Amino acid sequence: MQSIVENFLSGVILRLDQTIRPGDVVEVHDRWLKIDRLGVRNTFGTTAKGEEVMVPNATAAQSTITSLTREDRLYRVGTQIGVACSADLVQVRRTLEGAVAGLEWRSSQSESKVFLEEFTRFSVNYAVLVWIDDLDTARQRHSDLNEALWSSLKEAGIEIPSV
Repeated sequence: MQSIVENFLSGVILRLDQTIRPGDVVEVHDRWLKIDRLGVRNTFGTTAKGEEVMVPNATAAQSTITSLTREDRLYRVGTQIGVACSADLVQVRRTLEGAVAGLEWRSSQSESKVFLEEFTRFSVNYAVLVWIDDLDTARQRHSDLNEALWSSLKEAGIEIPSV
């Protein structure tokens, strides 16, 4: 009975706070989930693979949930890519930013980002974030982004190390 009451009260809190809303895309336990509806005891959503998932409202209210949706309903697609430690980092940044700028499918409502994430013994690692308008294309766009980055780095003669 305690879990029923806890899930019910958590559902009320989620609705009042509008922490998550139908249409939002969140990451819960390493899975992307598009919120379909908030029920009395459970939150219902669909994964990128089309799986229907039910999350108890208490779990949704008490867990760390990463929102992948902005207020304007854009969705973030991101990837990481490493280059050789000997690479010219100015050229790498220009190449990555140029590759992203050439993606006709990226949303014009938000600026894409390129970040130098870390240095390792084997590579210099970058994170690239691009916003898209349609979640249903996220897997394809993630693949398209990876291919565009790979091709641009290869064309520029920038080595991608194999470990």
